Amino acid sequence: MKQRFPRLRALISVGGWGGSQYFSDAAATPAARRELVASTIDLFLQRFPGVFDGVDIDWEFPVTGGLPENRYRPEDGHNCTLLLAEFRAQLDTLGARDGRRYELTIAASARPWEIANLELAELARSLDWINVMTYDYHSVDTIAHFNAPLYAVTGDPTPALNVDASMRIFLEAGVAPRQLAVGVPFYGRGYGAVAAPHDGLLQKADYSAAGEWGTGGIDYRVLMSKQPERFGFRRHWQAEAQVPWLYNPATRVWISYDDPESVERKAEYVRRRGLGGVMFWELGGDDGTLLRAIQRGLRPGSGG
Repeated sequence: MKQRFPRLRALISVGGWGGSQYFSDAAATPAARRELVASTIDLFLQRFPGVFDGVDIDWEFPVTGGLPENRYRPEDGHNCTLLLAEFRAQLDTLGARDGRRYELTIAASARPWEIANLELAELARSLDWINVMTYDYHSVDTIAHFNAPLYAVTGDPTPALNVDASMRIFLEAGVAPRQLAVGVPFYGRGYGAVAAPHDGLLQKADYSAAGEWGTGGIDYRVLMSKQPERFGFRRHWQAEAQVPWLYNPATRVWISYDDPESVERKAEYVRRRGLGGVMFWELGGDDGTLLRAIQRGLRPGSGG
């Protein structure tokens, strides 16, 4: 891929939702931090020279918020800062030897109570950019609400859970706009037992009752291949939140998802505000239309 596309940059990502159990231990002492960083560089950057252009750390999440079996410490937030500073120092040493710069990024929560555990201004000094996971705002929930709204809706019981509100937290903490990437989900989430008022929006819901229509999540590609309109679903658009949803009043199934229109609006938001770019989870969920929508939205002279 890199031979075919010389401008392509690839980073190795360490951690993830199911791979963050021991970050707290690995960041707890200077010796542990040095060992984690050195082994990451040895295993990926030095063993495969020319393949990886840097490291992404996906610690989900310091202090609290990840899987119950994860290790946690109250000092995780500060130790995360120190761990990334150690990565920056060792990557710079390697870069000086190799005559290049190696990039360092993180994946960060978009939820305010988890962002609050990070020392954002200090982290930004070590990082090239932050991939903000601006999705899963409402996943295990008791109301039919959006997975990744761009803005809050009127009467929203959770007005801090949307892309714009999350970006403002990072910006107000001193993170430079160019260091922020907005996350876009290439999947939706379904709810069952949703009553008909307002076509289901903000009605009581059961996140486990959507079945094949999105319990636990459904890739956009799969959702479109099922042709939901043939099964009684109707697409609705929320002009404030700038996202669509599907609702079937007969089965009372409600689906929050992103489509090319909402994805393009989010990319336009990034461009208008001078943010660093767009990231997405994940490519296999696309049928090709979402990636093209991002490209359109980021292109100078596009609408919005």
